[in-house]
Amino acid sequence: MVGAMVRAKLACATAVGFALALAATGCEAHSRVANAVHASPLSVVSATTPRFPVARFETGGTFPQVRDGKLALGAVNMALRAVVASDQRAFEPRARRYGKRVAGHRLPSGYAGYYETELDRTLVSASTVVVSALIPRTRALLPLQHGADGWLGVTIRVPSGTRVALPQLFGQRAKAMRLLEAQISADKRLDPAVRRYPAAALATAQFALLPNGLAVGVVESYGRDDVLVPYRALRPYLSRLGLRLVAGARWPDYRADRGHFSYCRRPGPSWSELSATGDVPCATAREAEREVFSQRCYRSNRCVAAGFTCLAFWDGRYDRPFDYTHHAICHDGRRRIVMDEG
Repeated sequence: MVGAMVRAKLACATAVGFALALAATGCEAHSRVANAVHASPLSVVSATTPRFPVARFETGGTFPQVRDGKLALGAVNMALRAVVASDQRAFEPRARRYGKRVAGHRLPSGYAGYYETELDRTLVSASTVVVSALIPRTRALLPLQHGADGWLGVTIRVPSGTRVALPQLFGQRAKAMRLLEAQISADKRLDPAVRRYPAAALATAQFALLPNGLAVGVVESYGRDDVLVPYRALRPYLSRLGLRLVAGARWPDYRADRGHFSYCRRPGPSWSELSATGDVPCATAREAEREVFSQRCYRSNRCVAAGFTCLAFWDGRYDRPFDYTHHAICHDGRRRIVMDEG
């Protein structure tokens, strides 16, 4: 009798446990589906970088702002602008000291330095769940010195405008950081000094959540680069918030923006670049670039490519062929593309 009762209780407990396991699995699956479904792309437009408020310092470039016909995004756009403003404030004391030091001197360029940010479309995601960007930033004293180039990383929850820090993405932070260090150490594109000391590169890590992975900005002796870590490697270590944001990352649409260029390929060590106005998709810019430097066009100084009229340009001249200039300016009405093969 007692044995039968024990067996009955065990059977009941097993059934309850099985039911709970099924319920938990169902909840997790439902959560993953919900996270994946309830995210739509936002539109991105380039905004002029706020003026750097130090005399004899120039300001240049752009930074992202987001748009949507239905969602209120004021808090998100304020957070994006605040990232740039905060970085400018951090640079301001050094710039003022340098400005005083060179006061009264004739400077070759006419100014003592500059502050610049740029929009790289390959490093921006924007959805109704999360906006994230890795923004190339330069804080320069002239003549240009090492360490001027860097990154501004920003990840913002939508629509609250709440910033997300890297540690918040991980439920198992130590393991996640070891994985990021291993990715940096293994990336042969990077400066050997960075690869030898990956923890130092991550000490003040700037990052962006992209649809295809976590992008981490790396500062090297000669410039900057980024490392893309796939989510399949990171997923076991993500927190619940991290899983939700990763599932919600989307490539944005770009609004017609004829006043600013943004990168489809930012300058590398050879200064090769591809940029376009916001109303030109990067796929179209890359198609035009392929045609301009194809056998059909590269010996000419003018070519119609992907619907754009492209002119070879270098040193103020338009009369030399593309295979000499390695540089082209293309237009289709007010839509423009600039390409430089380095």
